[in-house]
Amino acid sequence: MVKFEEFEIELITNELKEYLKQNKQITETTNVMAILRERTDFFKEQYTIIEETIHNYLTYEETIKNETDIKNIINELENIEEKQKGVFTKANVIVSIISTVIVLIGSGNVDETIGFVMIFYIVYGLIFAYISKYIGLKKGIESGYIWGYFLGLIGLFVVCALPSENKEEINVVSNNNKYEDLEKLQKLKENGIITQSEFEVEKAKILK
Repeated sequence: MVKFEEFEIELITNELKEYLKQNKQITETTNVMAILRERTDFFKEQYTIIEETIHNYLTYEETIKNETDIKNIINELENIEEKQKGVFTKANVIVSIISTVIVLIGSGNVDETIGFVMIFYIVYGLIFAYISKYIGLKKGIESGYIWGYFLGLIGLFVVCALPSENKEEINVVSNNNKYEDLEKLQKLKENGIITQSEFEVEKAKILK
């Protein structure tokens, strides 16, 4: 999962507040996301997370009408990485339990040798699923569990070979073009999204 930095959270908060100020309430995601995409420069995965979070909130609350609602949405964005970054996520554990139960039930209805092979393969798959998940998380790859679960050792090799998606590493490439980053930063300041002091801090990071 792509992490939201502190200044990105602040940008999202400010844009939602500005939209609320002009439109009184938010009842659907389309226009909000159009504005966010126009005024910010996040990764595709980040926009997807923002859109899903707002959509889920509207599904239950129907409208976003004040700063308390915005704060709740921002809390969800700040917590989402903590909820999904672990090796033993809720989804993974459920899949593991269901798979194990099915295999145990199935192995009791077949020949002893076949039953042993079934149990061996489910244990084999789960071991490599969690190892692949762990390595994948280190590289910013969320699909490690799936690779390991279905392909075992081969899946582990695939995860190890996949390019890292960590934002920190991607930023190394981005920072090679400092003038481009400075230009984006300048636009944020001109649009009033960040303050002069914030501009100076981010500028120093780019130039160091």
